[in-house]
Amino acid sequence: MTYYITKFALTKQGIVEYTPVKAHIELGHLLYQGYAIPPRHWHKDKESALAQAERMRKAKIAQLKSQISKYQKINFK
Repeated sequence: MTYYITKFALTKQGIVEYTPVKAHIELGHLLYQGYAIPPRHWHKDKESALAQAERMRKAKIAQLKSQISKYQKINFK
């Protein structure tokens, strides 16, 4: 079975396709290269992975816009 990992979606790695010989899932976390990937960041189908990555992208853009707004309000005297 192939798993789609979105934990690194906003980095150069993007969405990682992971096909383990034997899936190691402990307490809902998928073990991948020393990382315990929480359930919200691994998916069994590509469509849900793409939807999660899009939500992550939109949330990051909103966060950056808020940060920019705060910096624009700063006045140096």
